[in-house]
Parts: sequence; C-alpha cells; structure tokens
Amino acid sequence: MSGAALKLKTSTVDLEVSLQGRDRLQLQMNLVNGTIESAKLSGSGCSDFLNLLQAWRPKLTGSLETLELPQGDSHSSLLLREAILRAQGEWKFPYADEEICHCRAVSTAKVDAAIIGGCRSVRAIARETSAGTSCGSCRTDTEAIINYRLKS
Repeated sequence: MSGAALKLKTSTVDLEVSLQGRDRLQLQMNLVNGTIESAKLSGSGCSDFLNLLQAWRPKLTGSLETLELPQGDSHSSLLLREAILRAQGEWKFPYADEEICHCRAVSTAKVDAAIIGGCRSVRAIARETSAGTSCGSCRTDTEAIINYRLKS
C-alpha cells in the first residue's frame, strides 16, 4: 500500500431508553467508520418488548446511518425507535422544558410516557395526565410530541 495508511475512526454507543417503572432497553455498539462491528441489545419488560428486542438483535449490522427503524406504534416499537435514532444522532425531541403544563404542573416526561403507553390524542393525554385541561396553551406542544413519537 502506498501513501498514508487508512485511518479507521472507531466509536462506541452506550445508551439506555426506558419507560419509567416498566420497560427498559440498553443498546451498546462498537462502530468502525460508521459500520456496526458489534452490538448488544438487552432489556427488561413485558414479553412483547422482550420479543421485539430478540427479533431486532440480528438486524443490528451494517451501516448505523442506514439502519432500519422499527415500524408501528406499540410502546416496544416506540422505545426501540428512540434508541436507534439516539444512536444515529437523529433524536430531536420537540420539547425541551421539564414541565409541559404549568397550570397543572404536569411534567413533559409524564406526557411522553402517556404517549408511549397508548395515548394518541391531546384529549387522551388530558384524560390521562390532566395536561391541557386549564388554559390549554400546552396543547400545541403536546400535539408536537405525539406527532414526533408516532412519525419519527
């Protein structure tokens, strides 16, 4: 080989995504030039969640950038999709403040957990968390989170 030796860029991914008190996954990857050299996907939770993780383990190969995302809107798919997007550096959650509903003191995490748990509308979020039931100014942000979770 003539010229400079090929320089390999190695990196690691080590992240955890969870639904507090329920399902938790940990994703670890070793990358060389953006290619997955090794991956470990582990977790704890319900049988559907564990079955999804098992089904996805063999898919964690090739280019991280072009890795397929899980389809569907089950809590299992939403959590795994978040983990892969985080690993790719593409997770861009649409709301940054800790509290989304100031009138009712509802945290953003509580609203997000309700979405992951099955709430698919602002009205369902309001019933589940009370967010948006007073002045309503948080409804737009709640809708943005619903859309991001279900369409990312």
